[in-house]
Amino acid sequence: MIDGGEFSVKISIEDALQKGEMARKQGNFQYAEKIYRAILRARPNNSEASHNMGLLLLSMRRKSESLNFLRSAVVSNPSVDSYWSKYIHVLLMEKKFEEAKKVSEEAIKKSKNTGYFLLLFGISVSFSELNNARNAELSPDQINILLKMFNEGLYGPAERFARILTLLSPDHSFSWQVLGAIQKKKKLIEEAFNLNRRAHIISPNDVLTNFNLGNTQKELGLIKESEVSYSRAIALRPDFPECHNNLGVIRHRSRQLEKAIASLRRAMVLNPDYTEAHNNAGGVFKDLGQLEEAEWVLRKAQTIRPSYIETIINLSLVYHYMNKLDNAISILEQIAEEFKNIQSLRAKVFLAIYSFLDGDFDVCKKYTYQTSIIRNYNLHYLKNEVVYQSYLQKLLDWHDENQSNMIEYSDISTLYVIGESHALGSHKLRVEYAGEVFSCRSLLIIGCKQWHLGNGIENQYKKKFKGLIYSIPKKSTVLLSIGEIDCRIDGGILKYYEGSMNERKLENIIRSTVIDYFSYINNINLDREYRIIIQGVPCPNMSLLDVPSDRAPILIDTVKMFNAEVKKQCERNGFGFLNVQKMTDNGVGISNMKWHIDDTHLSPSGMLEAWSKYLEEHTLSEVRGHQA
Repeated sequence: MIDGGEFSVKISIEDALQKGEMARKQGNFQYAEKIYRAILRARPNNSEASHNMGLLLLSMRRKSESLNFLRSAVVSNPSVDSYWSKYIHVLLMEKKFEEAKKVSEEAIKKSKNTGYFLLLFGISVSFSELNNARNAELSPDQINILLKMFNEGLYGPAERFARILTLLSPDHSFSWQVLGAIQKKKKLIEEAFNLNRRAHIISPNDVLTNFNLGNTQKELGLIKESEVSYSRAIALRPDFPECHNNLGVIRHRSRQLEKAIASLRRAMVLNPDYTEAHNNAGGVFKDLGQLEEAEWVLRKAQTIRPSYIETIINLSLVYHYMNKLDNAISILEQIAEEFKNIQSLRAKVFLAIYSFLDGDFDVCKKYTYQTSIIRNYNLHYLKNEVVYQSYLQKLLDWHDENQSNMIEYSDISTLYVIGESHALGSHKLRVEYAGEVFSCRSLLIIGCKQWHLGNGIENQYKKKFKGLIYSIPKKSTVLLSIGEIDCRIDGGILKYYEGSMNERKLENIIRSTVIDYFSYINNINLDREYRIIIQGVPCPNMSLLDVPSDRAPILIDTVKMFNAEVKKQCERNGFGFLNVQKMTDNGVGISNMKWHIDDTHLSPSGMLEAWSKYLEEHTLSEVRGHQA
């Protein structure tokens, strides 16, 4: 209680503090000062009164005097951040930079708000440097403070401090580099690129400016430019494993596979425990069709870091292309059981696919139900899993409603359907062909294009295709469902055509792709004598596809020309042609919405309709007759 003196009644400390604050806000500074001094006579260690007295004296422009009270507040109660903050700010205003540094260091030790007080410490150091006319270069203290903020994930304070440093020392690249790294963390890649480019202009012969510039160029898809930046960094520092790794990733993207492996090998030599380099090398070996090497290097990555999920997923894909499905399933089951996150969902989607292909629809339903949440994730790397999950759910629903088509007969022949995801729509269907009833059995090659099989480079798709083909009895009937991915707006033929600056005509690219594919199939079939049917590509389902209106015509033309060339090659080679383009055409080259089950795939009903009404048969005798 406060009694006597300036007051005629007894009042509590709390009431007195309220009266003092009200008087200060109303501008009655002298009365407020009397109240606070009275409180402090009664309670010398009252931190709130000391702090408020310091603020009051600051308002009265008695800054030096206010510092004593602000100091008393932090001594009495060091747990209040605002006391430290105001005290440091006044010290800075009074140009007491050395004292501000010391108080900031005290605050860092006492407060949980480390980032904010590190920022004040950095400002104090910087103004001290400025005061001593040593601001041309960043001091070791400034660099270390900024690094500490960044490395501890204190990106907000780090960004503010880095921007201050760019004003104080605009010709020093380090603060620009850190700003670029922070913007990259925030997914602001364009801004990160501009900041890294500024740092590179300042220090073109610095290893990290080249490396960081390469990183943002990579994120922006500037493949050639990032390759140049990484190469410069390596020339400056040859023993830089992260740079060799990133160069390998870039060369992988640009299909320089041998060069990519060379870069990744160098990264692994420099750092034998570099998990990411081993994982990336596994991906390149897979694309080269060197699946045993891919398996070995991914297993090595697993031993280095058993919990690195990307390696485990990639190893399961390698086993898929090696036709070691039991191994792939075992790995995926391990992920599903041990990881309770997005990666577990990814694994379960693949398990749903394999269960579907194995004819175990009950297990497939379990996994599709458990992974339904995956559709809520708008992540680029989950795009394929989201598509497969939704597609499988719709296929299962169709089979539930059409049980009669799935009656098993012991003496029925098998029609083998080899292809990418479009092959799943035929699985377990009963169809009639050449006067015989068949049960369709789908054999999946994830992501396969006609181009993958027709080009002259060995790859994982050819390994998988050969493994499947040679597992099928000779003279069997085979439907090949490969080609839709070649015709997509964001990949395949159109991506190559637009990337080549239209140097080759679109129809010529399509013709060579299809002819090379047929040549590959014919060579494989020389000693197998399969009856082959080729499934065409359905018209694009424009109501669901996210295609800009100005690009729709070229997509429609691509699908038309692709199907026309496939049909022509079927006629020349004596293959049947399942003309799903004709079946789905609304008259102007887009889907009539009758037979699509989603944006790209046909429903099982659509496949049955195609077999019933849109099969165009061509025999070798007809071909020879035309040739004669």
